[in-house]
Amino acid sequence: MSMSFSESGVGAMFKWLAKLFGGEPTQTREQSEPRASVEILISGVGENRRRASRVVVPQGEVAERLKQYDFVLTQDLPPPKPSNRWWFDSETKRGGRAGSTTPAESLSPFLGLDPGALGEFSSIRDWAPFPDSFTKVVREIRARIREARKAKQVHEELLRALYGTCVATDFASSLRFEWVPAHRVAQFVDLEDLRAVRIDYSSLGYAHLTALGKTDTKWLVGAFGEPAEHRSFGAVWPEARRNAIARYCWSELAASNETLRALGQRPQSMHEWLEELVRASIEADKTYRAPYPAPAVPEVVDLGGASRIDAAIAASRGPFIVADLETTGLNSNVDSILEIGALRVAPDGTVEGEFSVLVGGGSTITPKITDLTGITQKMIDRDGRPLVEAIRSFLQFVGDRPAFFHNAPFDQRFIRRACDEVGEAFENRVFDTLELGRFTWPDLQNHRLESLARHVGAPPPSHRAISDARATLGVLLAARARSSSSD
Repeated sequence: MSMSFSESGVGAMFKWLAKLFGGEPTQTREQSEPRASVEILISGVGENRRRASRVVVPQGEVAERLKQYDFVLTQDLPPPKPSNRWWFDSETKRGGRAGSTTPAESLSPFLGLDPGALGEFSSIRDWAPFPDSFTKVVREIRARIREARKAKQVHEELLRALYGTCVATDFASSLRFEWVPAHRVAQFVDLEDLRAVRIDYSSLGYAHLTALGKTDTKWLVGAFGEPAEHRSFGAVWPEARRNAIARYCWSELAASNETLRALGQRPQSMHEWLEELVRASIEADKTYRAPYPAPAVPEVVDLGGASRIDAAIAASRGPFIVADLETTGLNSNVDSILEIGALRVAPDGTVEGEFSVLVGGGSTITPKITDLTGITQKMIDRDGRPLVEAIRSFLQFVGDRPAFFHNAPFDQRFIRRACDEVGEAFENRVFDTLELGRFTWPDLQNHRLESLARHVGAPPPSHRAISDARATLGVLLAARARSSSSD
């Protein structure tokens, strides 16, 4: 990769982009000349490494995108004082300056707790506005909540801390704009803007908080009831984000103009600097994101007619997957996945591999669930894997093979919700052996998995995911054999 750009505050962003995508900025003669825009020359990788392509951005597209930053042009705000900065990055040696804020002080506006009380959380002592750091804090608070629930102790304050941390997570993520990382803008958040914030579950709700998990929501609703309304942090307190972005832009412009003056060049106006940033960001969007196709829309096969039955039988004659889930309940919006089981099957019906995983993440196992499945709270706490690991391992095991479930819409709802939570997608073709059973054996009294397995002589299901997957496979192979004999 090679890049040429004017020596301005935007240059730092392109140096970061160059490192991110495997190249370094190239010094050119053009750098000594004033320029109103940034040109990026991109060299491909692999076979196309030597072929350069220039990204052209229409001025109208830049002007339209600039409109959302009108607030930057109208308020030249100075950087916050060190004692009022929400966060210092490692370059300023956070906490190394007299009077700088501590991590506990930075999070206290969101958590509603005294900074001294927050010191007992080890994850907060090393907090920074990065996703991994927020995840550590959330995990620690969730663990405290589970301990309190198990001991039947009052834990409303911990729930408020969890809720506030999730609000802070979403706020930090919102600071990213164009190609500027959120943690750079976080240095320009003034605590004065946050002190006016009152994190109130009853008025903010949970619908617009992406950091809240299903179990978190269930705990909150159980403790505090349904909120009066659902609003986003940005809608209620837009000034905190806008002021931080404005401070960042004006600070970068000042540094850029200082360099330009030293080089004997004309300083830029904020409009010129911001236009350059937006144009470069659009170029980067088109260059680095355009080559990657959008995720395919999952093909959901509803076996409602003979042609779809034929499609299911045809899919079972190639490599396929049979899978099953165990859950804490029937509602995918509030209940959770407890266990995933899957079989990788060859065209001749031979099982090539098995996948089985218990899923942790704060689920409370009721006696009813234990009686039904045999899964205990101790098993989940000891062997349960985080949802993100379980889902990604499952998707890797499944690959691109078609998947069969018994009562597929139920399993699909849970899988889609879980994939949404962890940023993945389940795009495989899905077939339903319940519909296949109804089509193949229409005279049976019912078509529950247990009844079908008994009818065809398959291994009986036991409400454990892997055993139910084996029963489903038996039903599928019997239906396939019956279809072949009737051809």
